[in-house]
Amino acid sequence: MKRFAAALATIGALAAGLGWLLLREDPPPEVNFARVRRGRLVSRLVTNGRIEPVGDIAISAPRDGILTRILIQPGSQVRAGEPVAELEAGGFQADLASARARLTEAQAQLLVAESGGARASVAEIAAATSRVDQDLAAARQKAESVARLVEKDAAPRAELDEARATIARLETERTNLAAKRAALVPEGSRETARARVAEAQSAIARIEAQVAQSTIRAPASGSVTIWRSGILARRAPET
Repeated sequence: MKRFAAALATIGALAAGLGWLLLREDPPPEVNFARVRRGRLVSRLVTNGRIEPVGDIAISAPRDGILTRILIQPGSQVRAGEPVAELEAGGFQADLASARARLTEAQAQLLVAESGGARASVAEIAAATSRVDQDLAAARQKAESVARLVEKDAAPRAELDEARATIARLETERTNLAAKRAALVPEGSRETARARVAEAQSAIARIEAQVAQSTIRAPASGSVTIWRSGILARRAPET
């Protein structure tokens, strides 16, 4: 009887508890809210990854030579056209100085040819020619005067012959001076001098281009890296 009474008591308690659960009123649910406003919706995702360059561009030397300086380091930023390394150019500098000296000499020769000869020689011949012209004018005037006297038997014939001989000597001297003046600038010397100037200018331009190629420049902007083979390379901007 005691066991039966305990079982009934337990069943009654369970029934009472169940009835309470079924009949009790639930509290009102809590609702979170916020004021809505227009804006940009951003969603962030955190994860692992690796950034790869868009592409690599090798930096190559425009000519063969000995690399003397490297002006960049791995990871440094460079702009397109910026110097990144230098090649040995001492031999080209000597060639350039020699070519410039040849150009100066050729230009001097051209100036002499176009001005009719060396300035000192031209001035000397011009002064001698002017002196001969004055003496020749005086000799001709004297010969005319002596000729009139000879016609009147007022002067000997030998004096007229002497005056005419003086005129012939002065005319020959003037002809020689003109030939000497022409010899200062031989035929074709102007064309030869111009050709030498053009040749020297061409040599200078060619050597200057080789000197310019001694500076290795970045082909594009970006960050620098070194390939495993040791070749300098340019990494494209990372994205």
